[in-house]
Parts: sequence; structure tokens; C-alpha cells
Amino acid sequence: MAWFSGRLNDLFARMRGFSWRGGAKQDPPAKGSNVRPGDVDMTGGLPSNSELLKALCEGTYKGLEFAAPLTLPPLATIVALMGIPVPKSDDPRTQEALDGITAQMKTKFGKLHRRSLLHGTAWRFPRYDREYGLVWEEIPDVIVTDIIVDITSNRVKEIYTSEQISIRKKVAVNETVQRDRHFTPDRVAVKYNIGRYPDYTARNVAGVLPVPFANETDESEIRGQSLFGRVLHDLKDYHDTDYRVSTILAKFTPKMIQTVSEPGDWLNNNKGTRDLAAFKTVNIFETDLIVNVKDKESTDFVFAPSDATAAHENALRRKFLKIVEGTGIPEIFWGPLATGNHATTEEQWQQAINRVEEIRLQYAEAYRTLYRGSLNVLQVANAETYAGDVEITWNRLSSVSENTRADILRGFGTAVSSMMNSGTMTLRQLYTLWNQMNPESGIGTLEEFKAELKECATYMHFVKDDPLMEADRLNAEGGESDDE
Repeated sequence: MAWFSGRLNDLFARMRGFSWRGGAKQDPPAKGSNVRPGDVDMTGGLPSNSELLKALCEGTYKGLEFAAPLTLPPLATIVALMGIPVPKSDDPRTQEALDGITAQMKTKFGKLHRRSLLHGTAWRFPRYDREYGLVWEEIPDVIVTDIIVDITSNRVKEIYTSEQISIRKKVAVNETVQRDRHFTPDRVAVKYNIGRYPDYTARNVAGVLPVPFANETDESEIRGQSLFGRVLHDLKDYHDTDYRVSTILAKFTPKMIQTVSEPGDWLNNNKGTRDLAAFKTVNIFETDLIVNVKDKESTDFVFAPSDATAAHENALRRKFLKIVEGTGIPEIFWGPLATGNHATTEEQWQQAINRVEEIRLQYAEAYRTLYRGSLNVLQVANAETYAGDVEITWNRLSSVSENTRADILRGFGTAVSSMMNSGTMTLRQLYTLWNQMNPESGIGTLEEFKAELKECATYMHFVKDDPLMEADRLNAEGGESDDE
């Protein structure tokens, strides 16, 4: 009977699917499966988890502060160049609803992309809120405890989350509530650990599970990897080296060497006392005049040698290049760098364009699912019927509102402005980049593009100049000025 019961349980488990809970136990543990967030990489003492990655980017993680500035430029540049996804449908009524969703969520795209690239995975769940209507709920990756995958189709069929929520009961009194949720395509079951919050099960109106926006997933994996996950130890080395450079320069303040024939006489001439203890009060940064006896007394200064940090600077450059190679992000995305010959720069720009296209492509299916779920929510809320087929394009300017179009252009301008000012990017590269990132913009030929830029520069020069000063200059040169 026990044998039959065990086989029956095995049969039920196969019918339900299976849960990825990590592989065999390792001793000592190094890194577990990427399906459950509880296991993190502890090899080397740097846990590659959300807390560390967030603190790294903010510059608040102790021991990585000097490496924090390296994380901002590549993230900001990639997110700005990506722009926003624009869904496309052949049905006009569905397209109108999709455009409305894009306009409503336009401020969410950049945050979603940044979180996915930094943390590896960003989850979004479309649902209806009585006050705000359609919302894309953010589900932190750390609270997704189990992902149940169908053994036949290898598709996700259930998702479990568990989180602690702090609720303010009254002034200075908080209550912590444990909320466990179980997502299926049909239902969302919610359980609390406190009786005053009743458990309930509701219909999943969206018809989809929480959508994972995963960065650089391996085959069949659901969770992704952070851009900086594989270079954390190199970032640590960069911080330590840069910290040593700063320490050396801070401690190597200029030193004064005073050669005297009689210390008491020198002090009396310069400090008005013959007490040798007065030497401690000599401040070389505040002393305006030093009186020395000719041919008997002299003053010299010792500065830090020029090669005191040369080895450290070389190590920083080597470590920086290793970090760039480890992340796979082209060097031009890491700040205003204009190194290498023209061919090298052109090659880097093509790599940069390909990198942005790869990231867009990896999010396409997730956005398609998210928009489909959003349409399902709006169907119920608005009593409408929408077509289910959605195609994802990027920066399709003709299908977005004026405000959204302005956001796309503003993000692109922010990404390339520093590189243009530093000479890293040429006008031809800017033209090529704009055409490939925004193919529907219709900016014309390279010559037309240059002419438009020249007109913009002339206009900006006119706006910044004082018209009255310009009129005075023209009058002084004997020219005429237009009163308008």
C-alpha cells in the first residue's frame, strides 16, 4: 500500500508539472539555479544580489564607492538609445488602444529597462486598479519564490511570490504582513498571515502570468543576468586601486625643509619667539613670508614624485578595459572617450548599434505578452473587443503622441550630446546612428541632415545672444541692424 501511495504521488507530480528548485546541494555552496532567488553567488565574498547591485549603482555599497561612477554611463546611454517599444496592430480600434497604453506608460519604460539591465530580471504584471485603471505592477525579482514549468511544453504555468509588507496602524506603530500570492493564467490566489486581512482568490483578468524582462538569459532559463554580475570582482579591484591612489595623493602633501644656522634665531625672525616648540605651528600653506639669513639659511619643498601613482594608473586603465570587455558594452558607452583611429571608432559604433538592437530583441516577446495582457484588462474594463495579434517595433514616431515623440528625441539627444561635445562621434556617425535607431524619422540625406544641424546651431546662437548687444556690434562695424 505504501508503494502504491508513493507511485500515485509521483503520478500527480507529473500531471502538475515540476518546479525548478536548484540542482544538487554543493558543499560549500557556490551558485544555485537562477529560478529561485534565494541562492546567490558568494564565491569571493561578493553576493551578486539586488541589494548589492542597487547599492553599487547608487554609490552606497561600502568597498565599491569608487567604482560606482563606472556603472552610470553605460546604463544611461543604452536606455536612452533604446527608446520605447511601440506596438503595432492591423486592427484600427486595437491600434488606438495600444497607442493609449504606450502614452500612459511612457515614463515606465526607461525604469523597466534600467532595472532589467542592472538586476538581471524585472517583472511586470498587468492588472486593473479602481483608481488608476490599467497598471503595470512591479514585482521585485527577490520575492518570486517558485516558478512552476510544464514538463511537456517547457512553459511557465504557475508563479509563486512571497513578500513582507509594513503597514502603518497608527502613529509610530507599524505592522508587518506576510503576503503570499499564487499566479496562474486563470486565477490569482492571495494569502495573509494575519486574520484581519482575509485570503481571497480572484480572476486573472489579464490572462497572463507576471512577465519577466530578463537580460542575457541562457537557453531555457527564465531569470537573466546583470550587466555587472560577471565583473563585480574587477569593480572591487578598481575601487581598491583608485582608493589607494587617492590615499597616496592625500597623504603626500607638500613638505617644507628649512635649513637654519641657529634654530632659535630663525624662529625669532619668523615667529617672534625662540621657543623651539613654535616649529609645530609653522603652516606652509598659510605662511606668506619666510625670512632667511643669506648664505646660511634656505627653504625647500618636497612634493610627491610624478611616478608615485604611475603603476596604479596603469592598473586602473587595464582594469577598466577588462570591465568593458567583461560587460560586452562598447567603450564609447562608458563616457566621453575618443581613443583609437577612425576605423576603430567606426567599428565600435557598429558594435554599439548591434548591442542596442540585441537588447531590444530580447525584450520583444516580453513586451508582446505584456501588451496582450493589457488589452485583455481593457477589454473587461471598457467592454470592448480587441484583436490579440500584436507586433512590437521600436521608436515608431508616426504612431505615438507628440509628448511621447518628444521623450524619444530627448532621450536620444541626451545619449549623444556628451559624445558629440568630446569629439567621440562624427556627424556621419550621428546620422547613421539616428537612421538605424529611428528608421521612420525620415531625416533625408547626409547633406540635408548637416544643413538642418547648421540651421539649428544658428538659431541657438541667436537665442543665446543678447539682441541689443548684437545691434550695438553691427552699428559699431557700420552695418545695419533689423529692429525685429
